[in-house]
Amino acid sequence: MSGFSTNGAATATMATDLSELRSQVRAMDFVRGTAEEVEQWRNAYNEAWANQMLAGTGLTIGQHNLLALLMEEGVPPSLVPAVLLSYYRNASV
Repeated sequence: MSGFSTNGAATATMATDLSELRSQVRAMDFVRGTAEEVEQWRNAYNEAWANQMLAGTGLTIGQHNLLALLMEEGVPPSLVPAVLLSYYRNASV
């Protein structure tokens, strides 16, 4: 299983309303990860986060919270970019 990618969130500069994002994610039709998969994604994310901190390129608190929300909602890492693009497109309208 691949690690949890932070690329989409790391470059996001728009403000994120986490409660609105959570509502949109819950309304989406996709196969959510199992508890075991989410735990694997969380472990991979934590490892990547630790490496970024060592390199001095860690995420902001907002970016960390955004990714935590997506993991809580069982969004597979492969769908994170599409979910964020959809959210920011709708937010800018």
